[in-house]
This record gives sequence, structure tokens and C-alpha cells, in this order.
Amino acid sequence: MNTYNLRNNYLYFFKFLFILIISSHLVEILCPYLIGSEKCEVKYFDKTEGLIKIFTISVVLGPLLETFLFQFIPIELYYKLFRKKKNSKWVFIGVSSIIFGISHNYNIITIFDAIFAGVLFSVLYIHFKNLGLNGFLFTFLLHAVYNLYAFIIDDFLNLNY
Repeated sequence: MNTYNLRNNYLYFFKFLFILIISSHLVEILCPYLIGSEKCEVKYFDKTEGLIKIFTISVVLGPLLETFLFQFIPIELYYKLFRKKKNSKWVFIGVSSIIFGISHNYNIITIFDAIFAGVLFSVLYIHFKNLGLNGFLFTFLLHAVYNLYAFIIDDFLNLNY
């Protein structure tokens, strides 16, 4: 892979990260106006659980398991069984993203935000897989870096809105 392609793939990765971060901040800002402040309070972890445990679950184990369940399995299944069918890729992306969103059912707004994130993760997976690179690794890394950002803001610095 030449330097130009490498740079473009880094830009692709960081563009998706930027979109995820902006999306999550928009959700936090708009949520109280859409469904009320009390329903927007999302408590992922009890702060008494300790930062190391929260970090391990949210930055390492969560993204690893979710990438396997919601991107790896559906996308690899698509490539093995349905690749030749027109538009079937988008069905797999849609279904896996909806299930990913429902698995984040803290409130209706976070479900839709997670569906959007699921679409981005799936598109990223397919992008890197089609380049002959490890789609799982890049998707896991994007998810982990995004969750690391959220961990630093929410759990480490306590900068919630």
C-alpha cells in the first residue's frame, strides 16, 4: 500500500471518529429537548465500580464483543452467502445496526444514535475488508477509541452535560 492510500485510510478512520464524536455531543445537547432531562440521564456504570473496571469493559471488552457480534458475524455471513445479491449488503448493514442500536437501549435517543454508529462501524469494516485489510481490527479500534473518548469525558474527567 502506497503512502497516499495509507494517508487516505487514516483520514477515513479519523473522519468516522469525528462524526461519531460530533453525533454523541449533538445527542447529549438535544436529548433533553426531545424526551426530557430525566430520561436522558444515562448511567452506564456505577462510579464505585472503579475506573480500571469501567475502562476494561467499555474500552476493551465491549468494543471487542460488539465488533464480533454486530459487524464481524453479519458482514462475513454476507460475504460468504449473499454477496452476489443486489443491495443485500445494505440489508445486512441495516439489520446489524438496528440490533446494535437496540442493545444500547438506555433511551430512544441513544438507540437511534447507536444505530447510526452501527452503520458507520459496518461501512468502515467493509471499506477496510474490501482493501484486503483487517476490517475487524479497524472497526474494533474505531469503537475502542470512541469509547475511550467517552470514558475520558464522562468517567475520568466527569464533564457530563
